[in-house]
Amino acid sequence: MSIRGRIFFIILSCLFIGLSLAFIVADRDLSEGLQQQIESELFKQAKILRQSFAESPKVNNTSSLKSQIDSYSDASGSRITLIALDGKVLVDSDIAMDILESLDNHSNRPEVIAAFNNGSGSSKRFSNSIQQDMLYFALLDTTSNPERVIRISVTNEYLDRSLASVSYTHLRAHETSLHL
Repeated sequence: MSIRGRIFFIILSCLFIGLSLAFIVADRDLSEGLQQQIESELFKQAKILRQSFAESPKVNNTSSLKSQIDSYSDASGSRITLIALDGKVLVDSDIAMDILESLDNHSNRPEVIAAFNNGSGSSKRFSNSIQQDMLYFALLDTTSNPERVIRISVTNEYLDRSLASVSYTHLRAHETSLHL
């Protein structure tokens, strides 16, 4: 191989490595940004729900509360859970009322702990209740007496699909650069 050929190969290799690193960094940054955007949307939904609870007549009947939560869940496409101070699940849009008693106590969930301590919290983890990876956001509902946590979540599938689309775009751009 001639000197020109070697230089061309070295430059092409450096360009390939540089582009690969740029795509890796961009993918990571987009992933974090997208997760923050989803958390922000869940925060807005939780605030709207808390405001709705504050303005509506107090619902003491759990079946009425379940109906209200299910309506909000259907409208938002999110799972909604109300959690008492002691960690007991009061209502969950994805769980039937007769099964609630069998759920684990939620007082040890990171987003619930953060909400009771700081007013809000989030986490990305596996849900034992519905057997899926979820992104959670929890907000302390100070309008209820006693206080409780409003937790809104979406499946990681939503985040993963969005990231897969971004990764596919990066891969196609990377392949295109190799053909040049």
